Amino acid sequence: RRLVVIVTHDLNVALAQATRVIVMDRGAVVADGSPSKVLIPAVLEPVYRVKTENREGFLRFSRMSNGD
Repeated sequence: RRLVVIVTHDLNVALAQATRVIVMDRGAVVADGSPSKVLIPAVLEPVYRVKTENREGFLRFSRMSNGD
């Protein structure tokens, strides 16, 4: 059994390659689990402050409007 740790800001790499993802915000762990449970709008939008959607297996990001 092998363990590989990757630190990346490319969430699509994490989505495609990881079996476990930890999302941190300002040094605190916000979410920890499988990519399908962690790399979701409810987790990512408050951390990255962008609108997030999963299209065809890729995460897409756009700026939030003032109302979001």
